[in-house]
Amino acid sequence: MTVSDDNKDSIENRAIASRLATMNTHHRTANENVKQPTIYEPDYDDGRIAIIRSFERDIASRIECLKTPLDVSSLGEVAYGSHRYPLYEITAIHDANNPYIRLTGLVHGDEEAGGKALLDFLDDGIKQYLTHFNFIINPCINPSGYETATLQAMNGYHLASRTDKNTGNINRSFNGALPQQESRLIEASLKRGPERDLPPIKWTPVYS
Repeated sequence: MTVSDDNKDSIENRAIASRLATMNTHHRTANENVKQPTIYEPDYDDGRIAIIRSFERDIASRIECLKTPLDVSSLGEVAYGSHRYPLYEITAIHDANNPYIRLTGLVHGDEEAGGKALLDFLDDGIKQYLTHFNFIINPCINPSGYETATLQAMNGYHLASRTDKNTGNINRSFNGALPQQESRLIEASLKRGPERDLPPIKWTPVYS
């Protein structure tokens, strides 16, 4: 019996499909037998973190002493193992029609001058401006970095959780660039805050 060219093509195609199905079955079975890796959560209390300054003594205690008309609140808690810190926000709203000024400090934990200057400003210097401006102030965005005196937050300082040189760099984790709990809290505050008249921003990644 003579087999036509069309029948030959059909037979070959079915044979190829059968081989591919067998290969895919073997591939799935092999993958199912492979143990999936677990995501490693670093132990921030394993002795690798050197605490050399006190956020509670140097920063939090001064903020908690601030009085009316300054309103002290926490945007939420930043946590690295047992190391837990409130992310403070201080507001002074005299007249909702006045311009708003937002000031932030200590985004990088080893650059303490700006944060401590804001604390001094809150202690006394802000009073003369309260009738003309409204203020939203975050004196210390990186409390864990302040305690370790490092540019990064604690997840960038702990080698087990660092994936690249930008891990824990809060300044480079806004707008969804990198996951970082401190920047997410600040972003949420910005969304809740007063409307801002800002020009469009073209985001250009500066990390690698």
